[in-house]
Amino acid sequence: MAIVLNRPQDQDPRTERALPLVAIRDGVIFPHTEVVLTFGRSRSVAGVEAAFRTDKRIVFVSQKNPSLTSPSEEDLYSVGTLCTIDRILKTNGDINALVKGIKRVHIERAKVQDPFMIAVVSEIPEIQEESEGVSALCKHITAEFKKAVNMGKSVEFLNFMKLMSGVDPAELADQIASTLDIKTKDKQELLEIHSVKERLEKISDFLSREIKVLEIERRIASRTPSKKSWATKTKTKKFVT
Repeated sequence: MAIVLNRPQDQDPRTERALPLVAIRDGVIFPHTEVVLTFGRSRSVAGVEAAFRTDKRIVFVSQKNPSLTSPSEEDLYSVGTLCTIDRILKTNGDINALVKGIKRVHIERAKVQDPFMIAVVSEIPEIQEESEGVSALCKHITAEFKKAVNMGKSVEFLNFMKLMSGVDPAELADQIASTLDIKTKDKQELLEIHSVKERLEKISDFLSREIKVLEIERRIASRTPSKKSWATKTKTKKFVT
């Protein structure tokens, strides 16, 4: 089903609508997440401004090669995220934007239409199932995520509390996927998985590996004298756009 914005009731639901498209150099935006991004490239700034002036909807997609300054359609992954831009703040030519991920979309075609890129996208439906297996996966991942945070994994406090209070499987998967300490191509792989159960299984594997690394770091730290053993290190998530 093509994404159509403000479609009248009598309009064909297959009608396609072009949306502003902004490439992300490094990192992946997931549905069910909220993040502040800084845009500096002229196409990115123009695309964000165009979206904010209209219905605030925009598509973000990751670049295959983060070193490219002006990527073409061939330089982008074929699956991105439809988002809304809630607020923007301009500073010295850059734009800071509060972005909310809405849903996965497939990029049917994209092109540069100065001063920004536009794309025609179609919604990717979630494949969800209610089963004991999915429930068990959610409980396991939630417990492992809590364990990772207790071991030093850096996460937003409010997001952590929300996940601990309980969310649906699709949101749990996307929220935790966004926090994983993995490469962009691995996060893109998670974004492209349609089945929520398969996504949870993959996330469980990544989270287990991350916990093993945290355990090793903790053992090393316990053997290394430190003048400020109480000091903590905070990681800051950064998207390059």
